[in-house]
Amino acid sequence: DPDYVEDPPLNLNIFIEAKVTLMNNVIFPHSIHTYWLKCSTCHPGIFLPVAGANPISMDEIFAGKWCGRCHGKVAFTFWPRANCTRCHAIPKGQSGQEEHWR
Repeated sequence: DPDYVEDPPLNLNIFIEAKVTLMNNVIFPHSIHTYWLKCSTCHPGIFLPVAGANPISMDEIFAGKWCGRCHGKVAFTFWPRANCTRCHAIPKGQSGQEEHWR
């Protein structure tokens, strides 16, 4: 369709508190995902777009649910361990505010 206009990437980061005490918290960047995916790729089929509505666990991610639908398959893998910090980037006790991002 020559009249189709793509939506720009969504500049919205989601802060997710890690359940494990020693694991850093997560920042989920919508921008890199919406650069090449439509919102409907994940919402509402994989993730409900409501804060607190998605009981995400690493066991389920490793089993191919949630983020694991793509990561470990078509997106970067979970290993080597250095890849953990690509998502788990916010130390415990810090907020999800941008001034704390690496």
